[in-house]
Amino acid sequence: MRSTVFELPLPLRPAYRLQRLAFGSGPAGVSIVAGIDGDEVTAVHAVNLVAGVLGVQRPSGTVFLLPCVNTLGAEAGEKTFLGEELDSAFVSDADSPARRVARAVLEATEGDLCIEVQTGNRVTEECAHARAPIYGRALEAARASGLPVVWKRSARHFDDGLMGAWRAEARPSLTLRGGRAGVLDPDPARQLARAMVRILESRGLLPAEVGATGVLLETDQVDEYRSQLAGFFAPEVRAGERVRAGSVLGVVRTPIGGDTVEEVRNKRPGIVLSTRVYPLVNARELLVRVAVG
Repeated sequence: MRSTVFELPLPLRPAYRLQRLAFGSGPAGVSIVAGIDGDEVTAVHAVNLVAGVLGVQRPSGTVFLLPCVNTLGAEAGEKTFLGEELDSAFVSDADSPARRVARAVLEATEGDLCIEVQTGNRVTEECAHARAPIYGRALEAARASGLPVVWKRSARHFDDGLMGAWRAEARPSLTLRGGRAGVLDPDPARQLARAMVRILESRGLLPAEVGATGVLLETDQVDEYRSQLAGFFAPEVRAGERVRAGSVLGVVRTPIGGDTVEEVRNKRPGIVLSTRVYPLVNARELLVRVAVG
């Protein structure tokens, strides 16, 4: 069932409406949110794929989906909501349109587990993975996702944005991420959708599928590789690729002439969590992340 849970009148244009999809009946089990940033279209597509599954398989409990919170940003291909970052509005005290939407999202997400689905930014591609606190129900759900990587992080990394607002209310929550902003990446979207379905199965909301893929790597160690100099970064690896210690992750070259100024080599074996896909870089900008293990 689709319903409008919040409406915000706007000058010179139709009102903004926050829409929620509800599947099943009985106690609220899981809430899933995507599209806080308007350009995270892969995340939006992933949640809509889950809606398609839930429309066929009735869950034994209630599942709430908010597939695209920032519809205004999505329509314009922008990250922000009326010029404001919705993610910052969750922890803001100011009374603004973005803050009112943030409050409505909190009120619309119910249940004993909350999931935010995200993508990388416009210059970085990420493999589909889960980010969760180092213990508790959220970590158990991340393990049940069957995604290639589960990145365990200390609680302070979840103090901002929607995750921070959920945590402030003592609500178990985790993040699923994959792809990059501004474009639709079908493969990560399908991986994220399957991960959400597996989590619903693990919680008894959907019948369990036999032979679900297991997590390849669970780690709290992620190495970051940043450029030492400005230049043109040519990656040698893709997000999701397993790499050995000493392998070349990419090369920074001069934009004119292509002379090598830096060769980036991997320190420890693991899986490439993210790689920069927009080549022009400044000094100290992120190039590659590798989940170690």
